[in-house]
This record gives sequence, C-alpha cells and structure tokens, in this order.
Amino acid sequence: MEVNLFFAIVGIVLAIYILSNVKNNKFDIGESLLWLFGTLAIVIVGIFPNIVKYISNLVGIEYAPSLFFLVCIIFILLINFRNSKKLLKHQEKIITLSQEIAILKEKIREER
Repeated sequence: MEVNLFFAIVGIVLAIYILSNVKNNKFDIGESLLWLFGTLAIVIVGIFPNIVKYISNLVGIEYAPSLFFLVCIIFILLINFRNSKKLLKHQEKIITLSQEIAILKEKIREER
C-alpha cells in the first residue's frame, strides 16, 4: 500500500488550522464543516492514493487526475454559491436597515 505522507500531513494541518479558527470565533461552525470535509478528502487521498484511480474508473473518467480537478471545481462552485446566497441575505438586511433608519430620522425630524 502506497501512502503519500505529504498530503496526509497537509490535510491534518489544514483541519487543525480550521478548528483553531472556529475555536477563536474567526470562522463559523457551519462554514467550517464544508472545509473540514475537504480536508478529510485530502487525508483520505493521502492515505489511499489509489482511491482516485478506483473512483475515476467507476465514474468513467480515463485520466484519474481529471477527477481531482472536477471535484475541486465542484467544491469551489459550491462555496461560491453559498457565499452568493449569504451576500444576497446581507444586501436585503442592509436595505431593510437603511429604510428603518430613514423612517426613524423622519420621526425625529417631525418631533423637533
């Protein structure tokens, strides 16, 4: 069994980094789950490098590293989609807050 120790160590170090950021309230727990899933995948590929060839054969991809790039692209698109949803929610909150501030300023102006 061939083990790529470098990728296994990189995955473990990334997992520790993500968990320390969650612990120090620099990163949201919900967001960290997706990143921890990614680091788990890195560790698994580091320990079992032949799994990429096996999965690519199951999916029907002839060149195994293409599977890696496909998974990375899907991962990045998923994160981008989640961030776009959050951005839209924040924009809606900003509009609501600015409307409420405008109403409060008008009430204050009327009271004077």
